[in-house]
Amino acid sequence: MKRTHLLLSALLLAFAASSRAGETELQALALSHQHAALETMARERLARDPLDDAALWYWGLDAAGERGLRVELLARTQDCVHGKPQSARCQNLWGVLIASRLMEEIDLTALQASARSANTSRTR
Repeated sequence: MKRTHLLLSALLLAFAASSRAGETELQALALSHQHAALETMARERLARDPLDDAALWYWGLDAAGERGLRVELLARTQDCVHGKPQSARCQNLWGVLIASRLMEEIDLTALQASARSANTSRTR
C-alpha cells in the first residue's frame, strides 16, 4: 500500500515539475515578445489539454488586442471558465478579453470628452 502511495506521489511531483517548466517557457516567450513562438507553444499545449489555463492565459494576454484571435480566445476562455471555475487565470483572461473587445467598440474620444466635461462642471 505504501509503495502505491509513493509511486503516485512521485508521478504527481514529476507532472507538477514538468508543468512548471513549461509554464516558465511560456512566461519567457511572453516577456521577450516572441508572439509567434508563444502562440505555437500555447496551441500545442492546448491540443493536449484544452483547459490548460497557463497556456491560455499567457497566449490570451499576449494576443488580446488582435481581433482575429480574440474570437477564438473568447471561446476557449469560456470553456476554461466553465471547465475550471476556480481558475483565477481563466476568470482574469475572460475579463481582459471582454474589456479589450469593449475598448475596440467604444468611441474613446467621445468618452474622454465626456469625462473632461464632467470634471470642468465640477470645478465651477
